[in-house]
Amino acid sequence: MSLPVRLHEEHQSVAADVLSRIGNKSPVRGTGRGVRLKSMGAYYPIVDFIHTRCRAYSGAVDRALIDGNIQLSKNIVLETDGQDYTLNWTSRLDRRNVVLSGYCSVDSANRFILGLHVNLDERVDPFDVAVDAVKCGDFDVAEPYRKYARYWLPGDELKAGRALGRRLRKHDRIELLAQIRSLYANAASRTDVEDVELQVHDDSVHKLPPPGKGMQVHEPYLAYAHWMLVHRMLTGAGVERVQANMDIDSMSRAAFICTFADEIARGDAHGFYVRYTKFQTVDERKRILREANLARARYRATLPADVRGDRKEVARRMMKERIRAGQSYGKWNDEWIVHPVPTMNEPNKAVSWLTARDTIDEDRKADLFLDAGLARIDNVFMTTRRLFSALERPIGTSSSHNAVWHGYAPYDPQMLGKYLTIFRAVSNFVQTGDDGRTPAMRLGIERAPLTFEDLLWPGQRIPRPRRSRRKGRVAPAELVARALQGGRRIGRPRH
Repeated sequence: MSLPVRLHEEHQSVAADVLSRIGNKSPVRGTGRGVRLKSMGAYYPIVDFIHTRCRAYSGAVDRALIDGNIQLSKNIVLETDGQDYTLNWTSRLDRRNVVLSGYCSVDSANRFILGLHVNLDERVDPFDVAVDAVKCGDFDVAEPYRKYARYWLPGDELKAGRALGRRLRKHDRIELLAQIRSLYANAASRTDVEDVELQVHDDSVHKLPPPGKGMQVHEPYLAYAHWMLVHRMLTGAGVERVQANMDIDSMSRAAFICTFADEIARGDAHGFYVRYTKFQTVDERKRILREANLARARYRATLPADVRGDRKEVARRMMKERIRAGQSYGKWNDEWIVHPVPTMNEPNKAVSWLTARDTIDEDRKADLFLDAGLARIDNVFMTTRRLFSALERPIGTSSSHNAVWHGYAPYDPQMLGKYLTIFRAVSNFVQTGDDGRTPAMRLGIERAPLTFEDLLWPGQRIPRPRRSRRKGRVAPAELVARALQGGRRIGRPRH
């Protein structure tokens, strides 16, 4: 297999070291110093090479799933959500941040990332698209009827906000059911409930990617394309029953129902909304768990003796009672159930079944509700920020008018997609869990964890650095070491 991008022979031997440092929170200059690059200009060609190799490896597995060469379990539980990433501004005259969104689906049982995509199309030229949009009259018609409806055209950012209302960042500490009511009211106020981007917006904060850096894609198009790809992968891999857990997001709901319409009609695909309270202290989470454990203990005491020792059956019976006492919210009358088994990661969790069917057995229905959660997908996005310094969340100040700058954040929007592609490959094939296995091993795709060299040079000879002979005088540090070994002191003796 030939090299996907040209890389200098001197840099081929350090590519795996660069990859290991990128995946372990080393910043750009720290990575360059660590591998002793002669110039920081060599860093980005190496990253391009790493990105191409990681994309090729992950793409080969994706193709094998689509073609049926890799088979998965007949039942699968997916967790899907989106995450915003803030990039630095590139001009002192325009200090607005570029905000791109990542959209991800992960296998809840094995933590294998099936897809991680960014709403940026780097293949198109913004100037050419804008010129053609003017010629074809895109600016004179509503956005859904445009030729370039999938792209953010100049001026679109003036009437859109990056889900400032959808995320409820200022109100995350309010009561859980009040959050749900607020989110439904927010969705009902939009002309198009799927258009989560067009909300209250402060155009002094966000802007489109700079010219020559690709074009930003509207999030609904990203969500639909993501789900269609996941559907092809699961269908080819022999998956028969799917459960999809997602945050309260009309866009994700519509994309999932549209993509899995046939499976939903047969009763083989189920979608769930999941919501839980965030930004709580550890003590608050422990208090919630104690109260939930006491409630389960009291309920367990009311059950027959032969059932009390079965924790799963106790939770199932509690869920059945919660289902009968569910409450409906929003104009869609979605019924929400408070989960009886909260965790430290998801305290005060509530669940809504979006594809409810009356023909399903009560035990099966209770198990579906119990399996609903977002802990795995939240962990994926948390890990992207913890392991990749370039993806850390920036901090804004009151004096900056909500504009934020982060010393390690990239300036080029295309770097976000490259970093996330690299992260997906490392997470699926290299990083191991507490059981010593990678997600790919849990699925049976790999037999052992891959090394960074395996990821970059699969089935190939791994380039090694050339050995160089010592030249010139011996370094002073080695002179001191030799003197100490020989018993001689350096300098004048003390009196």
